[in-house]
Amino acid sequence: MTLRSLRMSVLVGTLALVLGSPESALGQGPRHFREGLEAYQRRDLDAAIQRFTLAIDSGDLPHPDLFFAFNNRGNAHAARHDYDRALQDYDEALRLNPKFAGAMRNRGIVYTRKGDYDRAIRDFSEAAREELQAFTSP
Repeated sequence: MTLRSLRMSVLVGTLALVLGSPESALGQGPRHFREGLEAYQRRDLDAAIQRFTLAIDSGDLPHPDLFFAFNNRGNAHAARHDYDRALQDYDEALRLNPKFAGAMRNRGIVYTRKGDYDRAIRDFSEAAREELQAFTSP
């Protein structure tokens, strides 16, 4: 790569950041994620699950949005009392971010609803440790 082509690449990249890209160029995942949040807020749980699934399957969600999408879809499943699917989504959110206290807490709630109190206590305890660590770390 010549110096001139390197400068041109930097210029084009800078312009794209400054001017922004059309949403279609970024992919549909972020749009589906927002639509999932909106549907959940309206308590349209089926639409929320569908939109979070589309966001997850898009393959273009940034890492934090991906584990939040699994967590949020898990919340929608839990609200529909589909606890097994909720647990699968919380497990995946925690695989992607093992220190995500919100997913640990949510999974603990589902374990409580299923009567699995030992697992619930473990998740609640670990969530509390993670939150304490986050607040006390410099």
